[in-house]
Amino acid sequence: MGDDNNKKVEVSFIELENSYGNIYKVTRRITSMAAPETRIFRKKADAVKQFNEWLANYLLFVLGGL
Repeated sequence: MGDDNNKKVEVSFIELENSYGNIYKVTRRITSMAAPETRIFRKKADAVKQFNEWLANYLLFVLGGL
């Protein structure tokens, strides 16, 4: 088996408050990448959509590799 099956992925969703209101931070960290990928959203629905997309992509990768 290749090293692709040993990739570790972390997807996080954080709500932050600032003086302008709430913002939402979605981060994807993959062990094979040097730096995590982070996106910031003003709308919770957009952040949830990104979180679900990244999580679904990972699950498809894992299930497709079986």
